Amino acid sequence: MRLLAYMGSAGFMTLWTILRFFTQKTIFDLVGHQVLAQQLLHGGIAGAGVGVTNYLPKIVFLYVPLHLVPGSPRIKLLILTVIVNIATVVLLGLILERILHKFNVKAGPLLWIGLLWLAAIAGSVFWVQFTNSRNLEVVGGVLLLYLGICYLEQPSWQRLAALSLFASALFFADTLQLYMTALPLALYGVTMAVRNRSFQTISLLVAGLVAAYLGAKILFAASAWLFSIHFIQNGGGTVVSLHSLAHCAVGSLKALAHLYSGGGDAGKLREACNLIFLGMLVLLSIYAIWRKLLPKRLMLLIGYILIINIVVYTVSGQAESTATERYIIMTAPALVLLLGGLQANWKAFRKMGLVIATVLIATNGLFLTRALAASSAHRFFKDDHLASIARYIQGNPNVLPYASMDTAIPMSYLYGSDAAAPLPLSCSGSRLIKNSTFYSQTTYRQREKSGYTTMAIILDGNAITNTPNVCSQSVIIAQLGEPLRTSSSDDGSIVLLYSLTVSKQLHY
Repeated sequence: MRLLAYMGSAGFMTLWTILRFFTQKTIFDLVGHQVLAQQLLHGGIAGAGVGVTNYLPKIVFLYVPLHLVPGSPRIKLLILTVIVNIATVVLLGLILERILHKFNVKAGPLLWIGLLWLAAIAGSVFWVQFTNSRNLEVVGGVLLLYLGICYLEQPSWQRLAALSLFASALFFADTLQLYMTALPLALYGVTMAVRNRSFQTISLLVAGLVAAYLGAKILFAASAWLFSIHFIQNGGGTVVSLHSLAHCAVGSLKALAHLYSGGGDAGKLREACNLIFLGMLVLLSIYAIWRKLLPKRLMLLIGYILIINIVVYTVSGQAESTATERYIIMTAPALVLLLGGLQANWKAFRKMGLVIATVLIATNGLFLTRALAASSAHRFFKDDHLASIARYIQGNPNVLPYASMDTAIPMSYLYGSDAAAPLPLSCSGSRLIKNSTFYSQTTYRQREKSGYTTMAIILDGNAITNTPNVCSQSVIIAQLGEPLRTSSSDDGSIVLLYSLTVSKQLHY
């Protein structure tokens, strides 16, 4: 059953990835890091900005090699994303097996069912079409927990050094792992130390995690110096007041329901099945805690992961925003671990468990396969606008093109960041500005010095948008003046044509 579970999980991740590639628009978040990899190989990425949760190791170890492989950029990215997603779920399963072993629980069918379910609902747990998201980093967080447990059980300087070095790289790539996994691990260790009245080991573990945080800071500084890039401080949410706490708590419950519904791509029935399964898992967990069916140490670790992630998500104010469920993603492997921890009681509900698992997995598989078949005839249709702009640029080689970052950055990846793609702009307040997020200022300078005769502002329809800011045609004209003339792409998007001197009015 173990092999079937891993094969089934790989199948679900493949279905989800292809479905999302077929049906979702290519946006700048999807390919921003890949564009930086291209530019790193062709002139450098000086002046570019990336988020603090930056996934930079993927640029070096995944995207640069990907760029060197011949073939269609879109197909290469699709294949890479499938591989990353499969690796994520398989590695999660392998590490969760080892964690269970540390608590004297033999991995069995309940863990495999949990892993299959996680893959079946991957469309809402992970951003499955994004390699530039928290996937392998989730594996890294679970591995940090495992390394921490190993150290607490058998402390040694070698284990501590390995944990600290790994945590430095993890905190650098995904800073939020500090609260997602490091804080639960530290609290688990403190609790064990209080029970055992021995504080030396946990003191050294906390010191190792602090050293890892400092190491991550050094990596940030080294990357900024080596690549001449800067790290953008994203909005961290608003700490809620007491009177809005209840509202945020409700928002957290809604986020959890959305996270475990499995995504709305393949019908409401499978969403309902997944939420029913989640409800059954919650009831089973309450029963297990009441009857003391779980190892106490395992229950403690899982409890800290669930509680800390949900509490931080709630009090940070993120629960008031939509599409922020990725901040509680570490609850997913914790629930799979919880289910796997009940393996010793498998015989008591084996028949019912197999029936429920079969219905759940079959429902997800059937509806996902149907959704993929239906979308295959219209694959990539949401990128028609990008193709239209590409045709316009190819037909006007003497025009220096600018467009929104959601048009320019995807086109840079799909068509090349030279003359085939526009330079990216953002709308800040009511002004157009040059965009350096995932885009090098070196590339701007190289393109703007080329021998163009005219510049063009290519709109997405009739505006350039950065929600909630919208730079409409009238707003752009108020900033840059009346264009020499207007034109349009073959999908009807407006193009404002100016003399090259107007480009000096665009700043970062």
